[in-house]
Amino acid sequence: MTDREKRILHRLARENPSWTYATLLQELPFNISRHTVIRHLKEYGLVNWRAKKRQLLTQKTADIRLAWCQSHLNWTENDWYNAIFSDECSVERGAGKGTKWIWRHTGQAFDKDNVQTRNKTKDIRVMVWGAITYNQVSDLIIMQRDMKAKRQGYTAESYIQALQFGLPSIFTEEKIFQQDNAPIHTAKKSKAFFTKEKLHLLDGWPPYSPDLNVIENLWAILKKHLYEEFPDCDAWPGTEEEIQRRMEDALVHTWSIIDKGIVNRLMWSMKQRMIDCVAADGWYTKY
Repeated sequence: MTDREKRILHRLARENPSWTYATLLQELPFNISRHTVIRHLKEYGLVNWRAKKRQLLTQKTADIRLAWCQSHLNWTENDWYNAIFSDECSVERGAGKGTKWIWRHTGQAFDKDNVQTRNKTKDIRVMVWGAITYNQVSDLIIMQRDMKAKRQGYTAESYIQALQFGLPSIFTEEKIFQQDNAPIHTAKKSKAFFTKEKLHLLDGWPPYSPDLNVIENLWAILKKHLYEEFPDCDAWPGTEEEIQRRMEDALVHTWSIIDKGIVNRLMWSMKQRMIDCVAADGWYTKY
């Protein structure tokens, strides 16, 4: 390839990151092999990676995220240590099962002992609520459905009940409580509860920002540790109700043994999350 051809190849790849190698080869104004394309792009530091999955952001939401993070850039570690991060999570049985690695010969990929199976239908799920702050973890609360609600789902009543049971163990007057903009969080009943209990809220939490909420990382750790603590959980016998109760007990136990060092490292990351979000103009971050 000439230097000019290399520049064209590099420019097309940079300007069209979602193109496949086949499309790139088709659009080039000269003929080269796929192997040559891969080799020269690698020399430029361009490798074909699987795209990361993130929630859909628009320019409007990116602008809101950017403004919020800019307004919190001057927060110190102590400021963040006084924040309580909270959220709900739906945990499906077996969700923490990691990728299965095996030793095999060529042609054995689909032997029955070499595949990693997944359930065809949804398995038993448990909705939980939790909160963390520096060096502290709340109790893990099993969310209760509101049987008086039209669809008997999780309502503001369910949320308030979780807060009543879970917050006292970590809440003090100087703490600031974080929550996202889920309907059950912003309902009139919930707002009235915050006023009554004199809870100071972290105002203006930007929409579509799980990457800014450190507890989101802890949910993944909880699911992984659950499977490590109870590797046979996806084969537990019994009725659905019996397995549901066993799952709830297992989750509470697993949450209780999470290392505080993990929690603190997550809390330490908040300042960097603000910096990274601002650097990305409010768009996606690595968290």
